[in-house]
Amino acid sequence: NRQQYDVADEQLRRALDIARSAQLDEVTPIILANLGEIAGFQGKVDEACRLWREALLPLEKAGHAAAGIVSGWIDEHRCD
Repeated sequence: NRQQYDVADEQLRRALDIARSAQLDEVTPIILANLGEIAGFQGKVDEACRLWREALLPLEKAGHAAAGIVSGWIDEHRCD
């Protein structure tokens, strides 16, 4: 439901702020990917695409399995 997505978005944004301030570079792209997923569920495709693109390169560089998932979301939503 919409309220749950709003709560998840708020909490993930707080987690992102914490991860960035603590320089937890390995965690930041995972949070960005999840924020993108929430934005996608909320119908905010442009925001979702922006977040996924920001997450993708660090995930690829780390060889993280989530890179394939994020890449799939980018393709699925036709992010340019």
